[in-house]
Amino acid sequence: MLVDENTVLLAEVGDSLFASAALHLPFENSFLTSGFWCSLGFVLPGAIGAWFANKQSRPIVLIGDGSFLMSAIECAPLARYNVPAIVIVLDNEGYGTERPMIDGEFNDVQPVDHAMLAQAYGFKKGHRVTTEFELQAALTDVSTIDGPTLLSVKLGKFDFSDALMKLTGGLKKRM
Repeated sequence: MLVDENTVLLAEVGDSLFASAALHLPFENSFLTSGFWCSLGFVLPGAIGAWFANKQSRPIVLIGDGSFLMSAIECAPLARYNVPAIVIVLDNEGYGTERPMIDGEFNDVQPVDHAMLAQAYGFKKGHRVTTEFELQAALTDVSTIDGPTLLSVKLGKFDFSDALMKLTGGLKKRM
């Protein structure tokens, strides 16, 4: 089972955090985020800290592609210490949290092969997935790997969680 009593779920601020509010986990799990300060770059080093605090844990990291590119250097210590994290990059081609309020090319990020980048840092495995079937197969594959893995999940440029749409709908009116 991918999620069990040893899972620590970490959600980066942005739509990774907003979407995670709708998750229903089958166990009492740990959930970590930097939601109070809303600063990007917490979850990758947070996964390292969570694992060092409890080496029986398995961090599952939800992070957007924009934030991942800002903090990808943290893949190096994840690999160095063989942290068994599953990093899930939600790739919507940019800073998706801002798009519903105001869109422009300033929200776009350089396309990167996240799986290949993670493997260059020493991750055990990386997958690029574009369908739910591929996602399920990739999750099954990485669930038994001892060490860091990454799944890059291709989303539409305008795929947003319901929670983000509610928040940005109100904020857009004030702009």
